[in-house]
Amino acid sequence: MNQVMVVWLIGILYHQMMTKVQIQVKKAIHLYLLKLHPKKLHKLVGGKEGTRTVNG
Repeated sequence: MNQVMVVWLIGILYHQMMTKVQIQVKKAIHLYLLKLHPKKLHKLVGGKEGTRTVNG
């Protein structure tokens, strides 16, 4: 194996790890916001329309 291949493989693995971490972080932030302000979050997600339907 030459050096370029090694660097390339490390780059791919690093990129895959980062995308997995980003997805997990986004999920964690979403759940955290849901616990804090469910109504505010629904307004952010749904805009001005559809807030009443989300709240039931």
